[in-house]
Amino acid sequence: MRTVTLALCLLLGAGATRSQTHGSGDLLSHIDSLIAAIPSGTGSGEYQPPSTAERSDWEAMIGHILNEDYSVADSLAGILGYHLLAFQNTGTPSQGRHYILEKSQTSSSYWGTYIINPSPLRPDLMIMCPHPLYDRYTGRQGAYVYAAVAARMLAISGAHRCNSPLFSPCSGTTTACSSTSESYRISDLAHVTDGIFQTTTAAVMAFNDSTIQIQLHGFSKTATDPDIIMSNGTSLAPPAGQDYLVSLRDNLTVVDPTLTFKVGHLDTDWTRLLGTTNVQGRLINGSPAPCTLSASSATGGFLHLEQMYSGLRDTPQGWDKMATAIAMTFPPTATDVVTRSYHVPLAFAVRPNFPNPFNPATTITVELPQARHITITIVDILGRSVAILLDEERPAGTIQVRWDANAHPSGPYFCLVQAGEWRAVSRLMLLK
Repeated sequence: MRTVTLALCLLLGAGATRSQTHGSGDLLSHIDSLIAAIPSGTGSGEYQPPSTAERSDWEAMIGHILNEDYSVADSLAGILGYHLLAFQNTGTPSQGRHYILEKSQTSSSYWGTYIINPSPLRPDLMIMCPHPLYDRYTGRQGAYVYAAVAARMLAISGAHRCNSPLFSPCSGTTTACSSTSESYRISDLAHVTDGIFQTTTAAVMAFNDSTIQIQLHGFSKTATDPDIIMSNGTSLAPPAGQDYLVSLRDNLTVVDPTLTFKVGHLDTDWTRLLGTTNVQGRLINGSPAPCTLSASSATGGFLHLEQMYSGLRDTPQGWDKMATAIAMTFPPTATDVVTRSYHVPLAFAVRPNFPNPFNPATTITVELPQARHITITIVDILGRSVAILLDEERPAGTIQVRWDANAHPSGPYFCLVQAGEWRAVSRLMLLK
């Protein structure tokens, strides 16, 4: 019966079976509410792993979302105990539409929440938060980073890593759920290959083989520990030009010069918390059997970040440090000017540029409620024009303009926006 239902959904789309759910509001607040509903780490077993057939349906559903076949994807979501929410974000950052795969209230599929940006500035980036409860505030931090850098996808685990009393067959041990070392639990999605994190990673990689996954973790820092432990899931160096960890470390140092680091493939005497048993890392790094075999190479496409709590995970100001450094490490790859016609703003507004401070590029977002001839000009502190980013007629919508200030010196600049009778000025800080 299930096969017949699935076939009908694929042939007819969602219109024959259900209407897609729509919502609006502050995206970060909505994600916060979903994190608050995650079952705790009691070993009570709310988490149940998906079947082989369910994983296959999930992988097909992710493919349909990435190909913008939303009605078919929503029909598949319904079969899996989920729904695909078309969510209009009215908060900042990253206003506009997002698609949220979230568990239906009556469903027992605690497989996580997955948010997809249909118009990402960084389409290669995938942010993952495997332990949003155990690694305190990493789920909220991940949501902030995803929205601030306009990544392709955010994934947040749907149960505490210790929720299940059952153990993963995959290699590696931990003391996270017990006072003694034991195998990982099956509810720890960073350490099971039959979980939805692994299925989603495989689906995204099939859609885009340049995918870069950033996993946000946390650890209890001791007096001899650095503030951040970084690895690519191996102790091996990635190919030349793809060592994003080193670039991210350097950019974090620009954002906060007080931070200290250990980088797995550089600090070879450091062995703790390097993510070598993380199955998403093993998959991305090319292991033929991610459950049991460590990768024998590093692609550069997996960034495993263990962070101290104070100053990084505990406040939005700390989250912004990571978001700013990630934005500096991975410049936008979308076109320099994007008008999002699906979102018609209610009022004219110029959003805070991101990142700010920046080096060497930043993105300016303008909400244009009606078609206007719009000019966006950058001037220096003496009022001299240094760049004209836009000077043309534009339809109503959200306009994003990227300024690459590589040829300009450090210091404050001002962005002047004029659209008919509307005018606005914002301050930008270039920090080299």
